[in-house]
Amino acid sequence: MGVEGDAVMRRIVGAAAWVIAAVILNASPALAAGIVDQQQTDTGGYDGASPTWGPDYYEIQTFTAGMSKPLIAVEVYAGAFVASGATGSAPNGQVMLEVLPMDTSTAPFFGFVYAREFKNLPFCPPSQPAWVTYTLSTPVDLTAGTEYAILLQAMAPNSLDWLGSCVTNYAGGEAEAMNSFDPFSLKPVNGYHSGTEYCTLDLAFKTVMGNVATPSPTRAPTPAPTATHTLSPAPTHTPIPTHTTGPGVLPPPPLPPTVTASPTIQATPTETSGATPTSSPSAAIVAAASATSAPTSQVAGITSVPSAARSPLPAPTPSGPDSTPIAAAAALIVVASLAGAGFWVWRLRLKP
Repeated sequence: MGVEGDAVMRRIVGAAAWVIAAVILNASPALAAGIVDQQQTDTGGYDGASPTWGPDYYEIQTFTAGMSKPLIAVEVYAGAFVASGATGSAPNGQVMLEVLPMDTSTAPFFGFVYAREFKNLPFCPPSQPAWVTYTLSTPVDLTAGTEYAILLQAMAPNSLDWLGSCVTNYAGGEAEAMNSFDPFSLKPVNGYHSGTEYCTLDLAFKTVMGNVATPSPTRAPTPAPTATHTLSPAPTHTPIPTHTTGPGVLPPPPLPPTVTASPTIQATPTETSGATPTSSPSAAIVAAASATSAPTSQVAGITSVPSAARSPLPAPTPSGPDSTPIAAAAALIVVASLAGAGFWVWRLRLKP
């Protein structure tokens, strides 16, 4: 390729660069940085016109988010209308935009505002409504499948001229209007007035989302714990206390003393010729004999009466583990004592 060919190529490359630069400079900043999610771009309406709404009215377009991303900008096809000779605090065509949550399936929740921005719209006339971009100073995290509302209100003495479509082009929401001083006046635009110019079903808008995904804390899956990361603490073995009494509980009673089964008889009678033996069995024999329930016992012709000076032994209280063996042992002792006493009485009577 010669010098002339190189020059032609340079001209072509330069022209392409100018075209690309022009496209970049004229492109919407919001569109260059984000993705258009929801939109309704028909502005034909009532022969390309629409009713104008004064500063006491809200005009609203509801929409359903298609992705869970931050909303970074909203575009509307609108303008500011000022009557001839009107004066007020905002003659520059200032219009407020708000992004609201929905209270019901058709009613925005006016008590909470996700975003609020102000912008000067072109005056109509002499200009015509046009696409205007409201860049949100703080992005709003939207959730896919959730309905939201875009609200526009003109600042006095301006009126709002927001164009739209008189056919249903957008199924995710609708065009509504409301007197700002009367929440019960909220209704679709096409039912707000009987005039044919109130035919708008959907207003012209675009929602621009950021490229960064917004995780939803309510939808994010919670990782299940694994056995390698979660260790169960070792069980603690608490010994069961023995012989421990709780508050207000008396300890078990002590065991009764061991009873000796063979008492020693030490009484020795004094032998007197022809006289009745004066000696009697020992006190142990009398005490043992008195423990029986029989009032009088007769052994070998000798009557033995329990001593009146001694009170009978109390019956063993069944507070121990088991009183049956003790009672049996006591009975054996009584029987043995009576048998021994009888033997000695019999022996003494046989002696001269």
